[in-house]
Amino acid sequence: MQHIKHQQKDKINTLKFWVFSDVHQDGNTGDLQTAVQQMDAEDWEFALQLGDADAEGDQIAQDYLSELNNFTNHNRSQVYEIMGNHDQWGQSTTEGSNWWFRKYLDPMGRYPGSSLVDNSKRPYTVYGSYDRYHIQVGNIIVAMLGDRNDLDQPSGNDGLNGTGTQNHFASGALTQDQWDWFTNLVENNTDKIIIVCSHQGIKDTTMGMGFEEFYALFRRNDDVDWTTWLDREEARRAGYIAYINNEVAEGTIDSWLQTWGKYID
Repeated sequence: MQHIKHQQKDKINTLKFWVFSDVHQDGNTGDLQTAVQQMDAEDWEFALQLGDADAEGDQIAQDYLSELNNFTNHNRSQVYEIMGNHDQWGQSTTEGSNWWFRKYLDPMGRYPGSSLVDNSKRPYTVYGSYDRYHIQVGNIIVAMLGDRNDLDQPSGNDGLNGTGTQNHFASGALTQDQWDWFTNLVENNTDKIIIVCSHQGIKDTTMGMGFEEFYALFRRNDDVDWTTWLDREEARRAGYIAYINNEVAEGTIDSWLQTWGKYID
């Protein structure tokens, strides 16, 4: 649980929020129920789920929500969510990219019947769209930036999902619209405390987020043959945000951070 000091109406308050990620409901049924019980016992104003709910398909998504809706002291609408690389299912439905995420995890609260998100119960208003949005708490902005691995390759259509080697492109990716939205948000709010949340991290910021660091974890002796894709350059970028509109963007991101990174907490 995170504690951040913020100022609102000349009064200093402490903001408490909960962060969790990588539920991977498809294969981990029951784990979220334990986490929800632990969360519910704590005092927090909102929670951030930072990707890889992995709730593909109606039944799995409904199972995910049934567990997330077991709060006693909180409610499902206090949870704000973004997409990870395991939430991308661009080819899976005629409803368009990321349909299950939009329908059931629903950051914008547009599908309350399926997602159980009630915007009237949101502690803070959401501004943006399902793949990039922010909330504002006093002088704090929380920016939520989701993965877009549903793009064409090399970003990959399903991230690490799928059985064909052509699907194993796991690098984090953004659209140009996401990047423009994010940079404008920061550049126009330099007087605020800005917290940035993403599923994939920024290159070289922590363990496993350097070139050739994350993909090496798959060189293990198991029943999956990774050799057909591990030698591709795209796989060597797994573990961090590497692409903007399918163009390698490490230099673009780094150059922008050199100037504007000082405004991000």
